[in-house]
Amino acid sequence: MTREIDVGTVLIKDGTRLPGHMRLEGESLSNGWRLVEKFDGYALSRKIREAGWAFVHMPGEVKATALSFGIARAVRQATCRGLVRSASAGITCLEITQVMLQRFFGLAYVTVMARPRSILEEVAQLPSRNLSEWHRAKLAGA
Repeated sequence: MTREIDVGTVLIKDGTRLPGHMRLEGESLSNGWRLVEKFDGYALSRKIREAGWAFVHMPGEVKATALSFGIARAVRQATCRGLVRSASAGITCLEITQVMLQRFFGLAYVTVMARPRSILEEVAQLPSRNLSEWHRAKLAGA
């Protein structure tokens, strides 16, 4: 069964480095990209942070359009076009932020917008609970 692409859907390039023993299952979409199952952008970010890594937003936006007889097919076509553009820019993850649909004489005209994201190993983690204590310790060590 094919998964529906909607707002929050995360796409990941095959071979993207993941924390520890984390495995992301998903349906193959196109050109070495997969739809991540069981996680939207928020849930995946939380899971990656729990492992001590970061799921960061990258600058820019990916936008692609497609025209087809079926809505689902048009969304997939537009998403695949966006993936081709992303791969050439070196992006490894995309989170769908908007899916806009218009109809023209029975055809579905779909625009898909996505934000580039990246999974990075945290270099330095700041303690979030007691920042003032952290600053004192940092100044004492300097």
